[in-house]
Amino acid sequence: MVSVSIDEDLEALRGMVARQGLNWPQICDGKGAKTELVSLFNAGTPTYYVLDREGRIAAKHKGSKGVERIDRAVAGLLAR
Repeated sequence: MVSVSIDEDLEALRGMVARQGLNWPQICDGKGAKTELVSLFNAGTPTYYVLDREGRIAAKHKGSKGVERIDRAVAGLLAR
């Protein structure tokens, strides 16, 4: 799983990641919403991707709420 963040304040992002216990890679260049990352990943808000073993996107979640959907997607992939 990889998260794409549009945060401009990298320290605030690091704090949120620590508080939420997010233990997967976070992609953020600190340029906010006007960054190539938004176009590259089609992400307008914090966006979470779950990749399968072949590197395909198995699940995608936008926003910081409802991340438990990602947990279910990961559990489903691990059960295969």
